[in-house]
Amino acid sequence: AEACDAAGMLLSGGADLDAALYGQPPHPKASALHPLRQASELAWLAWAEGADLPSLGICLGCQVINVHRGGSLLQHLPDVAGTIDHGSADGSARHDVAIGGGRLREVLGPSCRIASRHHQAVHRLGRDLAITARAPDGVVEAIEDDRRPFVVGVQWHPESLGDDAATRALA
Repeated sequence: AEACDAAGMLLSGGADLDAALYGQPPHPKASALHPLRQASELAWLAWAEGADLPSLGICLGCQVINVHRGGSLLQHLPDVAGTIDHGSADGSARHDVAIGGGRLREVLGPSCRIASRHHQAVHRLGRDLAITARAPDGVVEAIEDDRRPFVVGVQWHPESLGDDAATRALA
């Protein structure tokens, strides 16, 4: 393999991972991620971890980090009683998140307002990951691996917030 001077890995949002990756049948509302993208996202993440590169996962990227580490997902949040609106297709859903620790708390403080556009979220946490932010309904909104320089997954879409302080802080 050739050397690479990459500064870090960004895993962006997208469709849904194949539920077979975490031992479940697909939910009827699942929108399948293209198999080649799925395979490449998982391979790139494994490479980034092997190179000890900082990695940020946004929405699907957060889910990729969790599933790569052996975790599972809640496949359709509207099926979970008591959940708030996490999934406006136009990205207009907004809610606060409580940040309990980790690098996110250092960067964003104890809470922030986020743009929410997802119907899936972390269920069973993957190895060596910690939950560092939750929505008011308890849904996991961020995960981190504090053993590495920077491995953070956020369920929200900072790019939808424009010039918001939380967006700038994650950049």
